[in-house]
Amino acid sequence: LENAPSEGQDYAEEEDRIKWVTGTMFGAGADTSAVSILVFILAMTLNQQVLAKAQAEIDQVIGQDRLPEMSDRESLPYVECVLREVLRWQPVTPIAIPHVSVEDDEYRGYFIPKGAVVIGNVWAIGHNESVYQDPEQFNPDRFLDPQIPKPPSFGFGRR
Repeated sequence: LENAPSEGQDYAEEEDRIKWVTGTMFGAGADTSAVSILVFILAMTLNQQVLAKAQAEIDQVIGQDRLPEMSDRESLPYVECVLREVLRWQPVTPIAIPHVSVEDDEYRGYFIPKGAVVIGNVWAIGHNESVYQDPEQFNPDRFLDPQIPKPPSFGFGRR
């Protein structure tokens, strides 16, 4: 807006739109992080044995002289399982962001025309009993099995 040609045009409305979009994007990012942290705290409060096991892994790998770093992630497999289980158990976005079909498609006998809006049910995917045994139970150990898929926490499809 600062570099826009000044021909007596009023850019106040455009500036307001930019502010609203920016605020919405910030709010969406902050909200998903806050929800994830709250669900993590709830899960750890309800599952003290999981908390103790994760804490023991952190103490063994990192110790108490420094904070964890992203490079430690591979050395913390149980903590990784806990994070996956938090996102599966109570997904941040239970209903995924809408996608648009770019071509005609068929899924399990259902015709999906090009241009159709498709909305995935992330909660149902993460609570599918044929994939996740006892899906209502908070159980990070399920992800120790490499055959168990990661939860579609923030949706799926191309970005």
